[in-house]
Amino acid sequence: MEQIPRLVLVILTVFIGLGLLAGLGFFYSVRPPRYVSSQTPADLGWSYENVSLRTADGLKLKGWYIPRAGGVDGRRAVIVLHGYPFDKGNILFVTPFLREHYDLFLLDFRYFGGSAGSFTTLGLREWQDVVAAVDYLRGRGAASIGVWGFSLGASVGLLALTRTDDIDAVVADSPFSDIGSMTMDYYAFLPGANRLLTLYTDALARLVFGASLNDVSPMRAVQASPVPVLLVHGERDSTIPQAHFERVRQALANNEKAEFWLVDGAGHGYTYAEARSGYEARVLEFFGKHVNGLAGNREPGKLY
Repeated sequence: MEQIPRLVLVILTVFIGLGLLAGLGFFYSVRPPRYVSSQTPADLGWSYENVSLRTADGLKLKGWYIPRAGGVDGRRAVIVLHGYPFDKGNILFVTPFLREHYDLFLLDFRYFGGSAGSFTTLGLREWQDVVAAVDYLRGRGAASIGVWGFSLGASVGLLALTRTDDIDAVVADSPFSDIGSMTMDYYAFLPGANRLLTLYTDALARLVFGASLNDVSPMRAVQASPVPVLLVHGERDSTIPQAHFERVRQALANNEKAEFWLVDGAGHGYTYAEARSGYEARVLEFFGKHVNGLAGNREPGKLY
C-alpha cells in the first residue's frame, strides 16, 4: 500500500517538473536577450532614413528606409525581415544585391532591436509590424512590394499574406510551418515528454496571449493566399528541420507561382553563404517576375 502514494508522488513530481520546464522555456522564448547591432547602412556607404512606425495595436517600431542606388524613389520596394532573436542590422550585409534594384525597408520586429514591446509573440502579432511597413512604403509611392525574410522573418512574411493585399511576392528563407511543430522540435531532446511540454506551452500561450500555438501557422496562411512564394531552406537545418519546408511546400501545392529550393549542405542561416551567386540570381529572377512596379506591363525575368 505504501507504494501507491510513492508512485503518485513521483508522477506529480514529474508533471510539476515538466510544467516548470515549459514555463521557463516559454518565458525565455518570448523574452530572449535583446540584441542591438551596431552596424548601419552608413557602414556600406549608403544613404538611408531612420523611420519610426506605429502598428495597429499601438507599438512604435524602428526601421531603415534605403533608396535603391540611382533609382526613382518609391517605384518598387522590398521589405527585409530579420530572424530570431536578432535585429535588422544582423541581416544588413545580405542586402546589397537587392539594393541595386529595389528600395529597401529593414524593420525591427516588436521587442527586438530598437522597437518597443515587452515580448515577442513569435508571429502571432508580428504580422501587424509587416502591415505597418507595407503601409509606409505605399505612402512613399511604392507601386509594387516584395518581402524577403529569414527564419522568424520568413514565417511572419508568410503570415502577413492573409492580412494585406499589398504584398506582391515573398521570398521565405527557412520559415517554420507552425509554432506547435516548432515547440515539439524545441523539446525533441526529451522524446515522449515533448508532446506534454507542447501541451503545457499551448496552455501558457492561451493564458498569456489568448491564442493557441496552432494559431501561428504560416503553412495555413499560404494555403489561403495566391501570392507568389519562393520557399528556400537548408538541407541540413537542425534549428528549423527540413520537415517544416516539406509541410509548407505541400501547403503551396496549388499555388502555380510558388517555387521551391532546398539548398544542399546548408544549415540554418547558411543558405546564402552556401550558394551565394546562385542565391542572388534566383531571388532577383523571382522578384523580377513579380515585383517591378509596372502593373499590366510586366515582362517576366526582366529587372526594370
